[in-house]
Amino acid sequence: MNEKTGGFLRRGGAKQRGQALIFVTLSLTMLVGLAALLIDAGRLYIYSNALNASTQAAALAGAGAMSEPGATVSSASSAVTTYSSTTGSKNVLSGLSSISIASGYPAFSCLSTVTSVFGVQCTGPSGSNAIAVKQTATVPLFFMSLLGVKTATLTATATASMKGAYIPPYNVVIIVDSTQSMNDTDSDSLCNNTRLYCAMQGVQILLKGLSPCLPSESSCGTATGGMVANSYDRVRGALLRLKIMPPPSHPPRLTRSSISQATTALPTRLLR
Repeated sequence: MNEKTGGFLRRGGAKQRGQALIFVTLSLTMLVGLAALLIDAGRLYIYSNALNASTQAAALAGAGAMSEPGATVSSASSAVTTYSSTTGSKNVLSGLSSISIASGYPAFSCLSTVTSVFGVQCTGPSGSNAIAVKQTATVPLFFMSLLGVKTATLTATATASMKGAYIPPYNVVIIVDSTQSMNDTDSDSLCNNTRLYCAMQGVQILLKGLSPCLPSESSCGTATGGMVANSYDRVRGALLRLKIMPPPSHPPRLTRSSISQATTALPTRLLR
């Protein structure tokens, strides 16, 4: 190998050493950027799931409060705030900042699908049967801040239908006394007729408050004999007739012997 050839190889090796250093530097920069992206993306994923969970809990709490007696928009909104992730609530998330319920939320609405499919009527605050909750939060970023991205905003939305609004069907049994005393006149100003007539009028008022159709049906068919097939609320009626026997002219005398015999004849479980 002559001097010219050796010098050429040495110069080539030196150039290769310089190119490798530049390549490693660029590769490390890319690897650090990817690692930063993965770490911050993982944090965003975890906090996003936590914010979704607290938003769903807040919506369910609001839906439950909507069905309480005397519920108002204020009482349902208070339940939402209690179970949200805002400061002082039950689901505060550490590591997040500027957590708030979005403007215009909670939103109350009457969803026709909830009524037609589940029979939940719009009897909640402001004529609603569902509530929607939306929360926003800011997540500080660690490694991505080196690239100029210091924070990220998370948003979570959840909707829940009103709890406990479904009215179950009634099974009603009506028993009306038809003994002689029911023919006496009731002087009450609301009736002013026989007691039996007044009782039947009360039954009519009760029946008018019942529904023969499912809540999701606009009509339940033609009534036959005052009844419809497969009615929602079922009513069975009966007249109570009591046979009153006159007292005996000579009631039997109770002696110690007769009481002892009657007691002996009683079942053992009754005596216990």
